[in-house]
Amino acid sequence: MLGGPYGTAIVFNYSEIHSLDSTLRTGGYGYDAKYFSNGEKLYFQDINIEMSRKWSPKIKTIFTYIHLDYNKDVIEGRTGFGIIRTQTGIVDVSYKLRKKHTIRAEAQWMKVQGDMGSWGMGLLEYTFAPSFFVAVWDEYNYGNPNPAKQLHYYGGTMGLIKGGNRISVGYGRQRAGIFCVGGVCRFVPASNGFNISITSTF
Repeated sequence: MLGGPYGTAIVFNYSEIHSLDSTLRTGGYGYDAKYFSNGEKLYFQDINIEMSRKWSPKIKTIFTYIHLDYNKDVIEGRTGFGIIRTQTGIVDVSYKLRKKHTIRAEAQWMKVQGDMGSWGMGLLEYTFAPSFFVAVWDEYNYGNPNPAKQLHYYGGTMGLIKGGNRISVGYGRQRAGIFCVGGVCRFVPASNGFNISITSTF
């Protein structure tokens, strides 16, 4: 009844990171920590649910909801921000035009308490599997408390995949913040311009 003729996948994830429940040792050198006990300070919490469903041989959708608590002071080493609380809804729709040709549209809305305010994002991508792709997007910081910073961060990219090699060329406005690829995260400054990426797997 829920899966339909092509099946439905539902995934739930939960992650939480706290400070240690610890006591400074006499003399000020080192700490004693209790096993399996959380400290009072929350560093990070992620609760999300995703439902993907194939409606027909041509149409597939993915619906995602994410609740995220992010201690910006601890994670980024800053002061005065505290915990940023966000709620995000994502709708992803793929439509197969014909064999190997797919167009995908994605819309995101993120309500943010604190920091830079709320965001909206739209993306459109065309793929000619398995060799070519092109995509355009726009992130809009409509909820920024400073009206002068309610900016559009637009961009586009196109690329070619051949064997274990992936080459892409893009242009756009990059907002400053934490940027993660393959589980490796780094802080990137704001920028506006072209970029070229070459990745090889061997």
